[in-house]
Amino acid sequence: MLLQTVPTVPNAKVIKEEIIYNDTVLDYSESLVPMITTCIEHVGYYSLETCIKMILEENTNTVFFKTQYSKANRKVYFYTNQPITTNNWDKREAIYPAVLSKEKAIIAELYTTLVKDYQKYSDCISLYDIKKYLSKINSQYTPSINSYYNYVANTLSGYIHNPYVKDISAYNNKVIIKYVSGYIFSSFDDYKIIFKRKENSDYFYVSESNSLYADDILKILSKELPRLYSDFINYQRTQSLFCLDQKTIDSKLFVTINNSIINIYSIYAPSTCFKNFELSINIINNSYKCSSNNKNITDILKGNEEELLKKLFIKIDDCPYWSKQDLYQIRHNQLEKQEKKQKILKKLFPWKNN
Repeated sequence: MLLQTVPTVPNAKVIKEEIIYNDTVLDYSESLVPMITTCIEHVGYYSLETCIKMILEENTNTVFFKTQYSKANRKVYFYTNQPITTNNWDKREAIYPAVLSKEKAIIAELYTTLVKDYQKYSDCISLYDIKKYLSKINSQYTPSINSYYNYVANTLSGYIHNPYVKDISAYNNKVIIKYVSGYIFSSFDDYKIIFKRKENSDYFYVSESNSLYADDILKILSKELPRLYSDFINYQRTQSLFCLDQKTIDSKLFVTINNSIINIYSIYAPSTCFKNFELSINIINNSYKCSSNNKNITDILKGNEEELLKKLFIKIDDCPYWSKQDLYQIRHNQLEKQEKKQKILKKLFPWKNN
């Protein structure tokens, strides 16, 4: 979903609203209207809208003739009638030291985070929304994955005594099934069957196996293998690490996320793994656990865990590729609802606008 036009900003002077997608800098040296080109680097696609919006907000006295984005080079080009300033964007993107070595600094950071306003831009997503998103994904995939295990086990039971499916995985057009026969697993040999998909088709064949029944099982599973492969590929990517030691926006707190746990923490010193505190949120059962030797810190967090999740944001461009479009859409829906709500409030209470 490409952003087609520059975002609307009050008082901004935009001549051409359509965004130009091109990896080559446009040549306006012979243009009748003199233009100044400003380039901003390292702008991911899901940060493009926010970048343009912040530049427009900061330069309302400037005429913006054209806006160009190079997706390959992650660069934004602004063609204007005069030099522009990029201070707000530079400040947002700058990486500041994020070390909290003293108790007072940690408490101050937690308090500041809890009372500050929510982020207003579209390039970021709250940890609270990530938690809801991952919880939804888990609820979608877990039942179907479990059903596949049962289905394969039932298929094997026609050939093997008391089969137990140890693992099913999918990658590189292969479905790998590992199983044992019997209840005492250590007393029996492990079996493995690898079904490989023929290129550009949904046809699978046995490429490797130490099971005598691989061909028979293939006949039974053949119709299910394309869907099984697709579901496991999607499921496996959601089980990978979501982010690691990611610094949150406008905060000195860090976060690590996988499919079931969100860990929020502060770092005691640069280049160390020592943490002052750690708040762990279990996505599956919605429980919270705070690890800290300092009672004041645990007291601040107690009862405020959900609010902290709502106030801490990370950039969507720093999230896994498979989640970016979904999170971007979630964030846009939020901002649209907020904008509609503000318009209604302005109509109901016009005197508060003055």
